[in-house]
Amino acid sequence: MLNQLSPSYLEAIKREHRTIGEQAHQLEKALRETVLQGWPASSIHDLATRLTALERTLRKHFAKEEDGGFLDEAVSTAPQYRAETSRLLHEHPEILARIREMIARSTDELTANSSLSFPFTKSLEATLRQLLMHETHENALLQKAFNLDSDTI
Repeated sequence: MLNQLSPSYLEAIKREHRTIGEQAHQLEKALRETVLQGWPASSIHDLATRLTALERTLRKHFAKEEDGGFLDEAVSTAPQYRAETSRLLHEHPEILARIREMIARSTDELTANSSLSFPFTKSLEATLRQLLMHETHENALLQKAFNLDSDTI
């Protein structure tokens, strides 16, 4: 039974979570700028590119977590977190589906039809909030399961 993550493995997890957080925050910033600029096509294409990059990052990250990654190790170390771990794993397909939906909606039609831009903005904001909360919950699970200081994650 594991009771500690190796420092290099922990650093890799932190790096991935940091990358996801940075991509999400950059998307939030790009969305604010797009709204302020009145939804120019170039900004919408930039959002689609950023969303696609985030989807690719998440797909790889979630695959690692689902295939014997740190979440499995957390359950092995602290079985009392099995339900929480299961809930987090079940969020992965929903998050990816929402990101993919946002990619599909990132079209020039947002420029041509302003009635689409407000719902798109709200949906993307909600999706990014859900993603960031998910990552926060994963970090909290790591802290609890491996008795890590809050500064460690």
